[in-house]
Amino acid sequence: MLKSLFSRGAESSATSAAGGANELKLVTLLVIQDDDYDWPVLLQDARLQDGRGIRVVQTAWEAIGVHVSTYSSSQLCVEVKRLARTASTPEGAAPLRMPATVQPDFILVRNEVHTPNFNGKGLLNGLLFADVPAMNSLQSILLFCERPVVAGQLQKLQRRLDLHTQGQGR
Repeated sequence: MLKSLFSRGAESSATSAAGGANELKLVTLLVIQDDDYDWPVLLQDARLQDGRGIRVVQTAWEAIGVHVSTYSSSQLCVEVKRLARTASTPEGAAPLRMPATVQPDFILVRNEVHTPNFNGKGLLNGLLFADVPAMNSLQSILLFCERPVVAGQLQKLQRRLDLHTQGQGR
C-alpha cells in the first residue's frame, strides 16, 4: 500500500524538474516507531505521485504531545520532544531542533499505544479528533487497546464467517 502512494527515480525527478520555480511543498509524514527502522532513510528519495517530497519525522509515543484546536487554522500540532533512537537525518536535510513542532499531513503508527509502562490513548484520541489521515486506521488502533473489544470483534468475525461457510455446504 505504501508503494502505491510513492514514486521513485526518473519519474519523480522529471516531475520536480518540470515544477521548476513552483517547487511543491513537502508533506510531513509522522512515523511513530522507536525501534529497529530508520524511516527517514527508507523514504529518503520517495515522492508522492503528484511529485511532492516527503519530510519524515520519526519518534515515539512517549516523546510527543498532541495539541488540537477547532478554532485554529493549524488544527493539529504535534510537539516532538525527541526523535526515535533509530532515526537519522537524511543527507542534505536540515536536522530538527528539539523540541520541534510539526503539523503532520499523514501518520504511520508502528508501535503500540498502550504498554505496561505507558498509556498513550489520550494522544491517539487527539489524532482521531484532528481527523489526520493515517496509513493504518486510528480507530482500529484505539479498539486494539482493549482486549475485550478485540475479542468481541474476533468473535463477531468468526460468527459471520461460520454463517458464510455453512451456507456453502462446507
